[in-house]
Amino acid sequence: MDDGVISADEAGRNFDRLLAQVEAGQSLTITRDGRPVAMVTPVEADAANNRDMLRQKMMEMMRKGIPIDCQGPLDREALHRR
Repeated sequence: MDDGVISADEAGRNFDRLLAQVEAGQSLTITRDGRPVAMVTPVEADAANNRDMLRQKMMEMMRKGIPIDCQGPLDREALHRR
């Protein structure tokens, strides 16, 4: 696993160690039968912060709900204008 390549079986057996390496900044390629099938890469801090901000905004919108005086169908554009 130290060379950045790990078999799917080994990844399953050593998932905690795999995550620790990714958290430390290493990208890993997971192989099956010697062929690359997936890459595990660290999430950039900005992406994680952006996701948290969007989640908070969504929760705030859900708490507000749809106003009682809302008339007519709500399409995607109408919901995004709120």
